[in-house]
Amino acid sequence: MPDHSPTKFYGSSLLLDEAIEIIRARISPLQSCESVPLTMAVGRILADPVVATRQVPAEPRSAMDGYALRGTDLSCMRSTGLPVCGTAHAGHPFRGVVHAGCCIRIMTGAVVPGEVDTVVLQEDTETGDHGIRLVDGRYQAGKNVRQPGEDIAFGQILFEAGRRLRAADVGVLASLGMAAVSVQRRLRVALFTTGDELRPVGTDLMSGQIHDSNRYTLTALLARDGCELIDLGIVPDDLEQTRYALRQAARVADIALSTAGVSVGDADLVKEAVGSLGEVELWGVALKMGRPLVFGHIGQCWFFGLAGNPVSAMINYLEIVRPIILHLAGAVQIRAFRYQVMLGESLALNAFREEYRRAILRVDPDGVQRVYSVPHQGSAVLTSMSRADCLIVVPRGEAALERDQRVWVEPIDF
Repeated sequence: MPDHSPTKFYGSSLLLDEAIEIIRARISPLQSCESVPLTMAVGRILADPVVATRQVPAEPRSAMDGYALRGTDLSCMRSTGLPVCGTAHAGHPFRGVVHAGCCIRIMTGAVVPGEVDTVVLQEDTETGDHGIRLVDGRYQAGKNVRQPGEDIAFGQILFEAGRRLRAADVGVLASLGMAAVSVQRRLRVALFTTGDELRPVGTDLMSGQIHDSNRYTLTALLARDGCELIDLGIVPDDLEQTRYALRQAARVADIALSTAGVSVGDADLVKEAVGSLGEVELWGVALKMGRPLVFGHIGQCWFFGLAGNPVSAMINYLEIVRPIILHLAGAVQIRAFRYQVMLGESLALNAFREEYRRAILRVDPDGVQRVYSVPHQGSAVLTSMSRADCLIVVPRGEAALERDQRVWVEPIDF
């Protein structure tokens, strides 16, 4: 909830990390959750810790197809062989007793009877006159048996609250028999794009007009990030119509998001409209691309005004809006993963702004993975984002980078 703090940040000298921390300090995570079926849980933020109510596996199970026996009978199996006294399949346990000097045929996932402790792989055996003979001498007692609780122990804290569930996490929850899970509710995000030049897709263009690509790009990003979209369409460069769109957004959404109209031109009306209805708290970040960012609020609705050029709008979203969306949704990890690789070329840079260059990772003929800047880095060249698979993160103050210098990269996950 906004606290109407008098502190404001205007200009373009703020570093990205500083801007995120300023915004994050103003916004408290939502405290509203819901239960969803496990089939709809991927990408959602856990509302509560998940504690194992059972152990997995519940019983000792075979890790391989082969033969189950007592470890004390390994030497006999090597020398003369063991007779087979039964079979165990997954879902169909062996119901008898495996006596000393015998073994049973067992399949992967089948329950290992209590009196045996070792499984010998089928390919390490042969059939002899006295039964199944072990032909590999490396076996020790206990081999190839999955012990109870080996994967999940009873009472274990599997996931903390605030975790964004991945596909493997959903599988782990299913292994506990959970049909539903408690997650934070989806954020409601109202989106509109501004500009007299914008036309919907599917319509013919006249001179000076362009199709509204930003709304489709941001719609896709918001869907990927689990948000509930409220599409307010295209808003012309008109102060009253911009205010009307903002009022609509403030009534129904947690966050209002727009593109364009946030710079200093005559048609850049968004910042003025937000200021007349609420407060502009931050304007401008020392970022390339995406310097003219606006952050503020209208009543209880937080507002982000992104740059109009499509690459700038995407980088604004990925580097600033998305972390704040995740923070508001209660996620613990809100920043994108980064790692270092070697640069494949020399680069000349703008030393006055932190830069996010669209790039491609590839393995060179010498076997070394290097990262290469995508050609045509203009803020209006949307195909450069489509071609890229990562962003090179260049700190402010770097005027040039040399080939084979180590740089930070951030994978682009669309």
